[in-house]
Amino acid sequence: MLAERAKQWPEQWKQVGEENHARQVAQKMLERTAMDDQMISELSGLDIEQVRKLREELKQ
Repeated sequence: MLAERAKQWPEQWKQVGEENHARQVAQKMLERTAMDDQMISELSGLDIEQVRKLREELKQ
């Protein structure tokens, strides 16, 4: 059981890393461009709701 879980860890870490990277890319686009949320979603790979939430977080 533990061996099976250990085999899954690298894949889980990869997914977390990819999500963090996509969020960083979207954040840079929001800060430095006038792109709309749909375009940022398409380019970053985040879903549009995540982009909208990030935009709101950056306004605060």
